[in-house]
Amino acid sequence: MGELQLHQVKPIRLFEQVVGQLQTLIIEGQLQPGDKLPSEAELSAKHGVSRSVVREALRILESKGLIEVKSGTGAFVASPQASFSAASEAIEWLVNRRDSLLHLLQVRESVEGLTASLAASLAPAHVLQELEQVVQRQRELARSRANLDKQVELDVRFHKLIAKSSGNAIAEEIVARIVPAFCESNRAVLYLSHGNMKKTLEEHHRIVQALASRDPAKAEAVIRAHIARVRGEIEKLQWKGR
Repeated sequence: MGELQLHQVKPIRLFEQVVGQLQTLIIEGQLQPGDKLPSEAELSAKHGVSRSVVREALRILESKGLIEVKSGTGAFVASPQASFSAASEAIEWLVNRRDSLLHLLQVRESVEGLTASLAASLAPAHVLQELEQVVQRQRELARSRANLDKQVELDVRFHKLIAKSSGNAIAEEIVARIVPAFCESNRAVLYLSHGNMKKTLEEHHRIVQALASRDPAKAEAVIRAHIARVRGEIEKLQWKGR
């Protein structure tokens, strides 16, 4: 056996562990912009560390643009557009999950291409109207830059509606399982750029138009292009730490 290529293990300091946990909660949307973080005493008790460790973790999170510390009030989750550093955390989150996300999107592209093709022939008029209402609601939220959680919820609803109208129960079940599994990743993608939301809205509109035209080939092509574009966005991401 040749010489093993082992590298020195770097110790992770306590405050870095606290930073990592809170950062993940913010990027995944469990802590929303404007949410108040627990007090230093509460965070200290929850993490089993001293208050000085918590203070250092909060200082790091503030320097990254993920939180805002207000004197006498507490620490709050910053808006997604607060700083470039905050966006870089979303990039890191996505890159660390790149392979599984790309595999998931490959499956989505194939299965949702099928459901859209079938739905173009089978979807009743009231479903097409509901899809258009979903897109309209997304437009309204995008205008006000409202919270990403609702945008992601509407995105899931959009794709599940199409699958439900396909008439293929197995394909519908697959979509019902894998689309919600992409929620956290979709939130991170939208977190990075308002342009991503604009592209999504344009693509959703084209999908509804294709379904309304009752053209199975066109419906399949546009939804596959939509998912392929998201896959491409993730493929292009690079994180300086890798």
